[in-house]
Amino acid sequence: QALERDAMPLKFSLILIGGGHAHVYILKECGSSRWRSLCQKHDVEVNVILITRDVHTPYSGMLPGFVAGHYTYEEMHIDLEKLCRSSNVAVHHAEACRITYDASPLPSGKVFCRNEGSPLCFDALSIDVGSSPSPIHSSIIDNTKIISVKPISQFCEFYLRMWESDTTSTPEPQQSSEVEYKNEETENLKNSLNTDKSPDALEASNPLQVVIVGGGAGGVELALSVQYHLQNKMQRSVDMTLVTRGSSLLSEHNVGVQEKIKRILQQRKVKVIYDCPVSKAENNFLVSEFQIEADSETCRKIPFDYCIFCTTATGATWLKENTPFPCSDRGFLLINDTFQVIDHPGVFAAGDCCDSIDHPRPKAGVFAVRAGPPLFTNLKLYIEHYATVQKRKRPSESQISTPSLIHYTPQSNFLGLLSTGDNFAIASYGSLFSWQGRWVW
Repeated sequence: QALERDAMPLKFSLILIGGGHAHVYILKECGSSRWRSLCQKHDVEVNVILITRDVHTPYSGMLPGFVAGHYTYEEMHIDLEKLCRSSNVAVHHAEACRITYDASPLPSGKVFCRNEGSPLCFDALSIDVGSSPSPIHSSIIDNTKIISVKPISQFCEFYLRMWESDTTSTPEPQQSSEVEYKNEETENLKNSLNTDKSPDALEASNPLQVVIVGGGAGGVELALSVQYHLQNKMQRSVDMTLVTRGSSLLSEHNVGVQEKIKRILQQRKVKVIYDCPVSKAENNFLVSEFQIEADSETCRKIPFDYCIFCTTATGATWLKENTPFPCSDRGFLLINDTFQVIDHPGVFAAGDCCDSIDHPRPKAGVFAVRAGPPLFTNLKLYIEHYATVQKRKRPSESQISTPSLIHYTPQSNFLGLLSTGDNFAIASYGSLFSWQGRWVW
C-alpha cells in the first residue's frame, strides 16, 4: 500500500479568484505544453479552479470604443468558460466573499463564496478581481439613472439598456457636416469628428443632459465617447457635462496631453465644471456642497438625465474585512515584487486589486496585462517547490520556507492612449511626449 501511495501523483489545488487580465493569460497557459511538462516532470496533478462572478470578462482598453459604438459587447469581452474548457480548468460561477489562511506546515486555506455553505480548499491562491467604486452616498447608489463604471461588467450591461427609452422617437432629417479640430501642430486633426447632424441641428432638438463625474483619463474618454455615440449612432442631441473635484483634468498626464484634450473638449462643446465634489443626488440633480469661506457653505445642483461615475476606485471591501491579508488604506492588497501578498506565502495577487510596496504604479491596464507572464512563472515555481517539499519524508524548516521566485519590476513609463470617441486618439509617454491623430487610434 505504501508503494501504491508513492506511485500516485501528488495533488495540488490552485484557485484563481477573478477573471482579470493577468488571470486570462494564466488560463490560456494552463492548456500549454509548458504546463503539461511541469505536471509530468514533478508527477503532480494540479487542479485549477477559477472562481468568477462574471463568465464574460471585459477588456478595459476597449471600453471607450464600446461606448462609442465601434465594438460590440462580444468583441470586447472574453468568454471565460470557453477559455477554461480549452485549458482543462474548472469554472466555479460564484462570488468569493471570505478567505481563511493557515501557514503551517505548508500554506493552505479556504475560499468561501456568497450563498454557498462549503468552502473550496487551496494550496496556492491568486487574486485578480479588479477594483471597486469609491464609497458614495446612498442617494447616488439608489438612483436608477446613475451608474459607476466600476465594475466594468455591470456598467456594460447597464449601458446597453441605457438609451432604450430614447430610441423610440423618430430622428430628424440628417444634415451632414464636420467639426474641425483647429490645431497648428498637425493636419491630422482636421475632419476628426464626422457627425450625422450639425451641432446647430442637434441643439434645435430636445437634448439629453448627460453628466460624467471624474476628471481622470476614464472620465474624459467616457464624456467624448458617449457624446459621439449619441450624436452619430443614435442621432440624438446631447448636453455633455464633465464634473471634477480637481482644479484641472488629467493630472497624471503631461501638459501637452492636457492642452490637447482641453481644446477638443471646447470644440466638441463639452462643459467642464472644476472644483466640484459631488456629495449626493436629489432626483435628477447632482448636489455639490463646498465651503467658500471658513464659516460658510454653498450648494450647487447639476441637472442630468443620465450620469456616469468614473472616480478614483478602491479595493473590494471583502478583501479588507473578510481575509487575513494586509491591505492599504484604500483597501488594496499589499504585494511584493514576486506578486505574493505580504507575509502570506502561496497567496498571489495582480491587477487593480493590489498595490506593490516595492514598485508602486498607477492603476492602468498595461500593468495588469504585463503581470500575466511573471505571475504565471512564479506560480509554476511555487508548485515545483511544493512538490519537492512534499516528496521529502521529513523536510526541514529551511526546506519548507518560501521558494525562490522571480522579482519583477514593471516599467516606469508607459504609452497611454486617450480615445476621443471618433476614431481619433491622443497618445502620451512620460512627462514630455504626446501625439494625436487618427493613426494613434
